[in-house]
Amino acid sequence: TDAFCEKAMAIAVLATATTTIKPSSNLVLLKADPDARVETMWLEEAFNLNASGDKDGHDKAIALKINEIADKYDAIFLAQASMADSIKYINVEYKDKVYTSIPYCINRIVSIASQIKK
Repeated sequence: TDAFCEKAMAIAVLATATTTIKPSSNLVLLKADPDARVETMWLEEAFNLNASGDKDGHDKAIALKINEIADKYDAIFLAQASMADSIKYINVEYKDKVYTSIPYCINRIVSIASQIKK
């Protein structure tokens, strides 16, 4: 989140689980420019779709929200890794604005693994 937050002046944090709203927003706020506008949104419909077993509907609901708001934000952060699949449904012009934790997690795992002696 570091480089993206530092440059973005309008940031949306999307979450489908209420338990991730505060920690995700706090992380973005810590990294963002002090003058940046950070708005957090709970996507209740996507949460309910996922809870009912409709993963595809969950992903499409997230993508719909991204497509609706993307012109208003420099960066959009997805609070849970489970939201990452929604990227396949968003408009192509918005894909560079959407960030998930997956690449950062993978990089961290590789970093930790490289430090482990065999």
